[in-house]
Amino acid sequence: MHRFLNVSFARLVYPACVACVACLVCLSASAALGVLTPVRACAQSLTLEQERRQTEQWNARKLLHRSIELALLGGLGGTAHLPHSDVNLEPAYGFAMRYEHPLMRYLVLGGQFDLESWTTAPWSRAPAAGHSTLFDFQLLTKLRYPIPDRAEFYAGMPFGAVINSGDDGAFGGRTRIGLGWGIGALAGARFATSPSTGFAVELGMMHRAFEHVIVPSTGGHYRIPMSMLQPQIMFGLFARI
Repeated sequence: MHRFLNVSFARLVYPACVACVACLVCLSASAALGVLTPVRACAQSLTLEQERRQTEQWNARKLLHRSIELALLGGLGGTAHLPHSDVNLEPAYGFAMRYEHPLMRYLVLGGQFDLESWTTAPWSRAPAAGHSTLFDFQLLTKLRYPIPDRAEFYAGMPFGAVINSGDDGAFGGRTRIGLGWGIGALAGARFATSPSTGFAVELGMMHRAFEHVIVPSTGGHYRIPMSMLQPQIMFGLFARI
């Protein structure tokens, strides 16, 4: 009885397996003969469409990449306003660090830190006088026109706090740290050297105001309010992050 069932089952299964194999062979032959070409073409067109959309999304995201920038900063003279006189500023030098976060294609917000060594023309001729050191902590609003993977042209306005470490010999006594504010205007361009790096050239005009408390060796103290109007130039290297 068992042998009869086994033989019957084998007779039923074997033709079914042969039929499946035959179907697979027919499908393969049909694909080879081009019967399934419309199906394959449809799949290929969907893949190309997905690639196109991914490329468009990537190009859009490239315009919104955050960036950091390190730059050399140079002051191009200018004027320092003291309580009883206006004096010329000597060329200054320093460096800057900037972070930028694009909000949309044409608008960027960021922050910048500047460190600058400066002096005036009268102080530079006095042997006892040295350079003062200026620290800028700025918020930056920037309007730009980007060209993906090529360049970016922009104009902006920095605004923030100023800390000045005045030289004792220049101010005529022990000079306490001066606190104040600064605002400016700038315009520049960025040029890409790769999809993620490049260099920038920028011109700007900065106005800074602060006040020092001076403690002379004879005792007592007095205040010196001061403001500076200074054109500047900046050369930087940036990287997208």
